[in-house]
Amino acid sequence: MTGRTPSTVLILAHDVGLYGAQHSLLDLIRHFDPSRYRLLVAAPRPGPFTEALQRLGVHCFTGWVRCWIHPPRHIPIGGALLKPWRLLRLRWHPYWKTCVSLIGLPLRLAVLCLVVRRHGVRLVYTNTVTLLEGALLSRLCRIPHVWHLRESVSGNLDLDNPFPDHWIPGLILRCSDAVITNSAALRTQVFGEHPPPRLHVVHNGIDAARFAIDPAPLRFPQAPQGVRFVGICGAIQERKDVLTFVRAAERVHRHLPDCHFVIVGKLQGDYYRRVAQEITERGLTAFVHCIGYREDMPQVFAGIDILVSAAVSEPFGRTIIEAMAAGKPVVSTRSGGPEEIIRDGVDGYLVPVGDDAAMAARLEQLLGDDDLYARMRAAARQNVQQRFDLQDCVRQVEAVFDAALKR
Repeated sequence: MTGRTPSTVLILAHDVGLYGAQHSLLDLIRHFDPSRYRLLVAAPRPGPFTEALQRLGVHCFTGWVRCWIHPPRHIPIGGALLKPWRLLRLRWHPYWKTCVSLIGLPLRLAVLCLVVRRHGVRLVYTNTVTLLEGALLSRLCRIPHVWHLRESVSGNLDLDNPFPDHWIPGLILRCSDAVITNSAALRTQVFGEHPPPRLHVVHNGIDAARFAIDPAPLRFPQAPQGVRFVGICGAIQERKDVLTFVRAAERVHRHLPDCHFVIVGKLQGDYYRRVAQEITERGLTAFVHCIGYREDMPQVFAGIDILVSAAVSEPFGRTIIEAMAAGKPVVSTRSGGPEEIIRDGVDGYLVPVGDDAAMAARLEQLLGDDDLYARMRAAARQNVQQRFDLQDCVRQVEAVFDAALKR
């Protein structure tokens, strides 16, 4: 590659928060070969994600991309009757947001076309299905487009799609030179059992050493010394089914009173209020600790003993491999992506979706058997080091880029 001019890649990011999809995108941006790719990023607005890009020295445009599919917003009929002014919130209904997004789409595309021409962009890379600009931009400018899917629209409790779900796969295929999914489960869910050849499965990778150094554990001042912790991490949303985790916590605490539980994620929204109410009604406020969003995840994982993933549907599960890299066994539902990560009975356990009794039984089994726990700790670390290395992930995505550029 010596003496070769790097290809300019325009990356479209759907959000500026630092959750799983954005962390995975940042990992790619940090490790793409600068001798082969010059990176530009477009994001909806300034935020933690764009601040991270600024620290990396990556140029970012803000304001010229906007999601076309949004999270649902529910207004209970009873609540609307008691407080009619709540109906004013309907102006923020996801369908209205989609209309606003589509109305402004031509202007955003015009500006992005200027960016493509001015900077000599040779490839457009869209992160997640909720952005449409990259697909249309690549066709207008006649340059390759790679669409990286990190979630499904069909059956996704976190997205309210105003269009028929069966339109989405065809749109993705027609407007992409290559499509990447972060798990085989997601590929099958979106494209069926016999997907076309230009679909590539690239599992997320992480820098396992960052989580395997046993940093000083996060302290939980609400809990007494010497107790064990079971944690759940991520967005507190309906798809993550934190309520099942709370119910499993109640079961475990009956038999293991020295076990406490930690919920990590932004403490806001209607679903979080349901979770908080469930904790209160079950009398668990002294044993279930909601600590909010954290950026020091290595310390969080050092402070817990087991991670739980209770999701109804999970395309991959980045926190799962992070916890395993820290040597923590994971108890997860059979929700798609986790089944490609966890070797059931070797480095964690898989249980049915929504089954708090099965979840609690596996947690009690792990917490009650020190030898089993030690074996799973070692196996979890080894699994991540061998199968989910960040450099392998980067090389696979770069190979997809190279193939698209050649075509």
